Amino acid sequence: MMPESHTGENVAEVLRNAVKEWNLPTSYGFPPVVSDNAANMMKAGELLGNIHVNCFAHTLNLARQKCLAVKGLENILPKIRKIVAFFHRSNIAAALLKNTAESLSLPQHKLIMDVRTRLNSAYDMISRFLEMQVAIFATLKSKELGKERESELKSFHDDDFSVAEEVIQLLKPFKDKTTLLCSEKSPTLSIILPLHNKLLDKLCEQNDDTPTVRSMKNIIFKDLKERYARIEHTLRIVSALDHRFKMLPFLSENERSAVYSDIVLEVRVQNIIKVKREKENKDAELDDVEVMSEPLLPSLSSLSDSPAVSPVEKRVKAEDFSSTSCGDCMESVLHSFLGDVYITDIEPPKSPNVIAEQQVTGQQTLTFKVLGQMSSLCEILVISIFFPIASSNPYFNQ
Repeated sequence: MMPESHTGENVAEVLRNAVKEWNLPTSYGFPPVVSDNAANMMKAGELLGNIHVNCFAHTLNLARQKCLAVKGLENILPKIRKIVAFFHRSNIAAALLKNTAESLSLPQHKLIMDVRTRLNSAYDMISRFLEMQVAIFATLKSKELGKERESELKSFHDDDFSVAEEVIQLLKPFKDKTTLLCSEKSPTLSIILPLHNKLLDKLCEQNDDTPTVRSMKNIIFKDLKERYARIEHTLRIVSALDHRFKMLPFLSENERSAVYSDIVLEVRVQNIIKVKREKENKDAELDDVEVMSEPLLPSLSSLSDSPAVSPVEKRVKAEDFSSTSCGDCMESVLHSFLGDVYITDIEPPKSPNVIAEQQVTGQQTLTFKVLGQMSSLCEILVISIFFPIASSNPYFNQ
């Protein structure tokens, strides 16, 4: 509980105290912070001067909320909310709706009321309303509810349902992406940029788009376009380090080369810093540290033929994945949405013997290639030296 006012300055101070209290490492700066898009959280991240990432699901929800206020849709949502609220208030109407849906062989689902701060609630409300549309209208026309509800039916037009269906079709990718992000056990930064770029591609206008859909696309596109521009370079690097997105197909060739070069440079810098710190610690504790000789490397014959397993893989294998089907579903959603951006094929682990043989074979191939190039170069030198001498010899010309 934070008793003070939740200003950006106070939030930043609380986070600083938390880092000190929990003794979090700050060797590479203040730990990264993930938050929503609230102004006070943005200010706190700015004051801390660290990597501040806005929740991607919350960012998508803000863009959806903005597009729902376009002309042509602002009158439809209040009509749906009014009917949904009526069925929530009246137990008699809710029971009639259930019986009517059962008689029409429709799912006996309850209607959903949208909440502005709840993810995908507008999508869920419209989708459920369209699903139960026939049962809703039949229930409202029943004698048990009286004739006063028929006026609400007359306010709907055929165009309203067409627009509602178009809205559902447009917002479905956002629903899928939000569900995907919320279902991951360990969400990572690497997935933000691929999803962000793919969503922007899907928001391009089509010739058959209605004016309402076109307006919604423009609003969402403008809102998402500038998001994450502040940390786009960081997102590119973490995506390149993820085996699923390491090809970075959403970037140009020059942009990809720049990202890979930055990663190599960062690794070199960190290695230099690490060696420097280790040397400083060693000099400071030289009197207390016993010098140990490096262990001899095992011969190739003593290496096990079993695949090499990293500590991370051991930990993952040790876990009990009770939701394997859910994980497979998540992978399927990623692959179907991202396409060639998402790489599902992972090279199986290799034994130390295989790795060593590949390295030796690669070195031999490189040696033969270099020798071949040197041989060609020698031939060129011999020709360039011999030909002028031979051409100046009169016996050669004869």
